[in-house]
Amino acid sequence: MAHALGSILETELRDRYTIERELGAGGMALVWRATDVRHHRAVALKVLRPELALSGVADRFLREVRVLAELQHPHILALLDSGLLPLTPGGEKICPYYVMPLVRGESLRERLAREGPLPLETVNAITSQVAGALDYAHTRGVVHRDVKPDNLLLADDQVYLADFGIASALEDAAGDRLTETGLTLGTPAYMSPEQAAAERRIDGRSDQYSLACVVFEMLAGEPPFSGPTAQAIIAKRLSGPAPSIGVLRPSLPAYVATAMARALAQAPVDRFSTVSGFAAALQPLLSAGPSAPVPAVRPGARWWALGAMGVVLVLVLAFAYLRRARTGVVPAPATMHDATVIELRERGDRAYSQRTQEGISSAVQLYSSAIARDSGYAPAWNGLARAYVFANGWGFSIPGVPNDSLLTQALRATDRAFVADSGLANTWVTRAVVMRQVSPTSRVEVFRAVHRALGIDSLNADAWHAYAGALVDSDSLDKAIDAWRRAVSLRPSFVEAVAFLSLGHLWAGRYDSATAWGDSAIALNPTTIMGHHAAGFAALARGDAARAEREFAEAERLGGGTEHVSSLAGLAMSRAAEGDRQGARRLLLAAEAPAAASGIYPAHSVVWVAEAWGALGERDRAFALLHRFVEPRDLHFQLHLRHDPGMSPLRGDPRFAALLAPPPH
Repeated sequence: MAHALGSILETELRDRYTIERELGAGGMALVWRATDVRHHRAVALKVLRPELALSGVADRFLREVRVLAELQHPHILALLDSGLLPLTPGGEKICPYYVMPLVRGESLRERLAREGPLPLETVNAITSQVAGALDYAHTRGVVHRDVKPDNLLLADDQVYLADFGIASALEDAAGDRLTETGLTLGTPAYMSPEQAAAERRIDGRSDQYSLACVVFEMLAGEPPFSGPTAQAIIAKRLSGPAPSIGVLRPSLPAYVATAMARALAQAPVDRFSTVSGFAAALQPLLSAGPSAPVPAVRPGARWWALGAMGVVLVLVLAFAYLRRARTGVVPAPATMHDATVIELRERGDRAYSQRTQEGISSAVQLYSSAIARDSGYAPAWNGLARAYVFANGWGFSIPGVPNDSLLTQALRATDRAFVADSGLANTWVTRAVVMRQVSPTSRVEVFRAVHRALGIDSLNADAWHAYAGALVDSDSLDKAIDAWRRAVSLRPSFVEAVAFLSLGHLWAGRYDSATAWGDSAIALNPTTIMGHHAAGFAALARGDAARAEREFAEAERLGGGTEHVSSLAGLAMSRAAEGDRQGARRLLLAAEAPAAASGIYPAHSVVWVAEAWGALGERDRAFALLHRFVEPRDLHFQLHLRHDPGMSPLRGDPRFAALLAPPPH
């Protein structure tokens, strides 16, 4: 049958793909290596097994699969193409095929067969990447259903999850008719109990269980349940708890056994709420030091389908100067690039630093112009990715780019930066910035990228700034403040880091220090909206409503768009503190009007407008806004809930407690 299908492939797809050879067969598909004629790239062309090509299923399967094409994540193997083939020459086209990239590497199955149990550091590095990919898909309603070592592909320092959602798509398309084939979707050694019991309604916690089985095998050299037949394996799984990894590998820390027992719980409700929660529990000291990268694939690996104050500023400047004098750091020679390209990128950096609708739009144009002149210039790709991420987070519109594709564009830009220069520290910093939005409920991937950046350049101010952001979202306020201080000591003109030092002290309840750092940010750049916001919130916390009103008024004058909404919210809080309730209410209604018209309500606008309504005692309106937040478990949203002084009027309400997620570990 495989030979006959190969001939059919060559005939039916000759205008699009050159079929080279058969690579093998999986549980659901036969795989060929091919070349995409139009794009001159190697691909894996997968044809659904003929016994699964049920009458009436094909079209629905393709509809389900096309939804998967919208998944854009650094660790999910992309779906490039799909269609239907006949099973016999000239027959009805009922057999689906789909196409994925072919990237040099090996599967985790091959790695385990060669090396056996892996070091915990390597296991954590692999698990954190896969967890981020799974959580990303789960938030979009897609469950993998077949997480196993064969579908985890390793290339360089990256892990890619293959065949994402194919089993799910087939399950949704065929339903009960699959029993006619005698085949089971999924792999018995890695199935969750609910999947093994053929329950129709399963969620992301099933994938978590499967990943835990993979982690068990990485640590112990074998999955938790084994047997001579699929039925025997499933019977063992359903008859009792999984064995303890601590018994099979006693040298592992106790917290690893605890995390594994929870992820392998029989009942989904007893597992972690997210896969990233499981990954984080395997490495509870993650924030204290760098995590290990996935060791590079050995040479000769096979091809696999992968889809202010003046005093403060003087002290900071002096400290930075003395530190560099002591360390004697000499910058490495820079790669030569066209002077115009560098100038365009520097202008893009300056535009980006404005943090306004106009500035971010201008930055995108400037970075794009630099890339048009030199597509191998990683700093321009990094800048473009950061600009798209900022626009996505703040609800800015970029001409020619749909709002719902901004994060996808950011992912593509950071991928291009890695192609251009993966050894550049800022390429990893940019990955951290992007992953912060891709996986808002976890910072595992962010920490990993930041640690890689600091491993390349421990004096990189942007890396320390990104590290501080991950720490503060993880509720490690003092460590975050220390990291921001480090960033500013390395680059005393780093306005954004100085402004965040103000906010960090605000969240820590140190309002005088928050005021001092807010003043420093304004002294460095009087046009920085963020600096005026930080100073305004610090003034409100200290009871200086008049000063707060001046700062928010200046911020409102400087910026438009969603920054304008945030500034009006700050002004409203200032007016409320002064007793001008009617004036505050008018400002809030004006602040909400653009969001009501566009349907776009960025995170910080939701938070600050809700705080302003709370200051007026209108709790119902405040909570209605907070419930509009797209992902209430977002760690940065939770940071605002827990530590913003402006949340005080709402904290005694039972609805506030319902919004709080458990503190991150």
